[in-house]
Amino acid sequence: AWPGNSALLLASVDQGKNGLELFRDDLSKGERLNLTQRPGPEQAGSVAPDGKSYVFSSNREGTFQLYRGDFSKNKPARLSQGKSRHQWPSFSPSGDQVAYCDDAEGTMAIWIHPIATKKARRLSPPAAKESDLYPAWAPDGQQLVFERKTGEASQLRIVQLKDGQEKAVATPASPHQPSWSPSTQ
Repeated sequence: AWPGNSALLLASVDQGKNGLELFRDDLSKGERLNLTQRPGPEQAGSVAPDGKSYVFSSNREGTFQLYRGDFSKNKPARLSQGKSRHQWPSFSPSGDQVAYCDDAEGTMAIWIHPIATKKARRLSPPAAKESDLYPAWAPDGQQLVFERKTGEASQLRIVQLKDGQEKAVATPASPHQPSWSPSTQ
């Protein structure tokens, strides 16, 4: 959602030719704008905290990569590099970094991509049979929560950005796609 709760970013099936597309729904005007309009599915969008840009995953070039778009120009540009899958991006609360999942090392891991330097670093070190998925930033930007999947079982993990320390979060069932409340209070 945008600042002021005026719009939504969502992935939806375009009944035309392109399949899953990314849309901006202006709630106050009742208007929908297709942001992607490209062959291949677009998914998992995240809006920058200032509401001016967005990131998403697309396989328009054959494998899922991250793209960043500016709402005023509506011309997304590729943000990630490489041949591995880059999925489920999430803007940091400050808007200067994007957390995402990447399978460059054979299993999905959480990576941090600074917008300015574009020098991504791996944050989570899953074991060979594990996948780390769906990163979500804490409101203070100091930690991430994510889902660690091992076979059919999942658990939530929190990782500290400053030192990479992880801890499990006790949940009553198999959790999926975690998120934080807007306030840490």
